[in-house]
Amino acid sequence: MADGRVGELLTAPKGLQLLDLISQRRGAELSDNDMSELLPQLDFYVTRYRGDYETAIEALKSRAQHLGRLAEWLPGRMAHWWDDLDRKHQIWVGRSPDAPVEDRLATDLTPFGSQTPKPRQAFWTCTFVPVVVSPWLHTPEDQFSGPHYAWKVTVTDSARVLEIHSRDAWSALARFYPRAEAGFTFTTTPHRPQSATRLDPDWSELSHDWDGVHLSVGGWLTAEDVPYESDGVTTELRGWDMESTVWLRWSFSSIERIETLER
Repeated sequence: MADGRVGELLTAPKGLQLLDLISQRRGAELSDNDMSELLPQLDFYVTRYRGDYETAIEALKSRAQHLGRLAEWLPGRMAHWWDDLDRKHQIWVGRSPDAPVEDRLATDLTPFGSQTPKPRQAFWTCTFVPVVVSPWLHTPEDQFSGPHYAWKVTVTDSARVLEIHSRDAWSALARFYPRAEAGFTFTTTPHRPQSATRLDPDWSELSHDWDGVHLSVGGWLTAEDVPYESDGVTTELRGWDMESTVWLRWSFSSIERIETLER
């Protein structure tokens, strides 16, 4: 399994950028916290909102041959980055001191947009990491000042969580729950017409079988912004920006306020 991860890290924008950052440091001396603190930096370097995005990616790919040993080292060093959801250590961050409660959970499972095929509105959590708390507090889009309120939520044992640890897993999700387009009907083995470039998931259909979808750190590093073709079908995970879980319905047994952070 690690061999597949090596190749995926060396061909994914986020994976290559992380390896490049590690190469500028002494990787063997980096603690788990040091490694985790590198992750929120990736969107400052490789984001589609950069005017020179394609040029930056080509420059990273040109360094892939020099990053091979680090790509072999990383899956063993940070093996937990490919773990399934940690149900006891999920963090939700909000701008209001009001606790998240089921009665106020609002979902809109239509796609956020053609460039970001995740649900328009849902409940999102990340896995707690010391010193980082939640990567949402460190994204380029969240640089406004003011307090943030962090809550620990415990996921029920019965919650049905679909795991995404690779681009192949994302492809399987999209292919099993394909979003049909007007004038086109998917069969059991969907093949997109030539005019369509990417197969995205139908979140409403997926919600019949699953309560949440967890994208692990490893899945994010290897799958985001990577077009992946299998049997003539192209899929691409976009717009998640970090390890996180999207919840399609309330699936928590407890909520606990843990921190208020001023920006």
